[in-house]
Amino acid sequence: MLHYAEWMSDLPVPEHFISNIKGRLTEKEKSRKQRSKKHKKVALVFASVFAFVLGIGFLTGAFANVYYGWTEENEQLRPFLQNDLGQRLNLEAESDGVKIKIKGVVADDYQTLVFYKIEDTNEDKQYVIFPEDGVFIENESELKNHDTYPRHYPPNPKAKMNKKKKNVFYGVVGLRPLEENRGVLKLNIERIQELALDEQEARWGFSYQNNGFKTGEWKFEVPVTKQPSIEFELNEKAEIEGVPIRLDKLIMAPTATLLEYGHPMGEMEKRIDRIQFGNLEVNNVKIKPDHFSGYNYLQPDANWQRYQMYYDPFYGEKPKDITVQFESAYFSFDDKKSIELDLNQSFPQTFEYAGSTISIDKIEIGQPTIIVISNHEVENREFERLHFNVVGEGDHESISMGMDHEGVIVDKNGVQYDMKSPTFDYEKIEQPRHFITVETLMLDGDNVIPKRLDLYGYSSMKYLDDVVKISLD
Repeated sequence: MLHYAEWMSDLPVPEHFISNIKGRLTEKEKSRKQRSKKHKKVALVFASVFAFVLGIGFLTGAFANVYYGWTEENEQLRPFLQNDLGQRLNLEAESDGVKIKIKGVVADDYQTLVFYKIEDTNEDKQYVIFPEDGVFIENESELKNHDTYPRHYPPNPKAKMNKKKKNVFYGVVGLRPLEENRGVLKLNIERIQELALDEQEARWGFSYQNNGFKTGEWKFEVPVTKQPSIEFELNEKAEIEGVPIRLDKLIMAPTATLLEYGHPMGEMEKRIDRIQFGNLEVNNVKIKPDHFSGYNYLQPDANWQRYQMYYDPFYGEKPKDITVQFESAYFSFDDKKSIELDLNQSFPQTFEYAGSTISIDKIEIGQPTIIVISNHEVENREFERLHFNVVGEGDHESISMGMDHEGVIVDKNGVQYDMKSPTFDYEKIEQPRHFITVETLMLDGDNVIPKRLDLYGYSSMKYLDDVVKISLD
């Protein structure tokens, strides 16, 4: 090849031919450099736009939203990560073929949420963790032990993530918060419980296998960093059915939204036992209340009983205004009346009370003495349950007794439900009321003779449609 090149160089070539070739090569090189320069400009512009979009994504949270939407399979943990409110973890322990993974943790001053995944590598079984049973925290002394009430998170077999595999289950447990802002939770799990996979067994949306416990040893050291909360003093007063209430404080915490409220306690003819809240509206965004475990008692303040109501966490801008919705309230009414019990008269015996006719169906003297009281008419009935004592001969104090009762569930529209029906689903009933229809009293002692029935009041639920709007500015 070298000799070939030398031979080519020895060939006689006209000068004008060489000049043309050189000119063409020059033009070609010039064109190539221009295209290269243009490509570099395009690449630079593209890189700048990409960096700009990426920066906007980080600033607005859109990037985290898309990223965790793609990569986080735990539906309960995902929204916390998308809003930069938690720590993603991948801790794993295995015992007897069952793997438990700690997938993430979210913490604040009110609770620590631990998100887990349980996989049975031997059988098609799904397990859940209960913080009250089988969970031991070695460094429990480092946790808060007052004024903290973690929410209960029931298992959710209907979630998409829990339907994919019959041997895998995702869940979350609420634990008491750390005293310090940072720490390590030494978590030991010693027992888990098997879920029932048969939908017919799950009358309440889920159920557990009888004796379906699995024991083992799963130990974790979970790093925890508490996220800050925002508090708003409300100092708002309102009334429910003529009874005053206070709306004291709103707390926007990473794991929950909390409303602190109160109502009077003490002797009153009509008093509130419990308030059922509807959605809490924050900046026109509706947040669902936790009716399952969202009511916590706080220390009383003078003659006011104080509570904490839990809602789902709020993801959004700083609240400007809120709307508190009341769905219903449980009241106790003082209404005293004494009914003499005449064993010489035939049964049933009836009497009028709180707008209803109540029947004493029978009294049987024996061991124990049995009294049966009934009222089967529930439509437009003022009360759901009676408050009473039974007094014996000699007008001595109330007789100690056991009680059994029957009743019906009635929804807001007046539809009655049979609690013994296999298709009965309490969770699907709109604002249910539980009316007692039959009460069986068993008086302690031998051949106790009842003399008088002392009624001192009754309980009743009232449906509400009240709202209170509060500005936080």
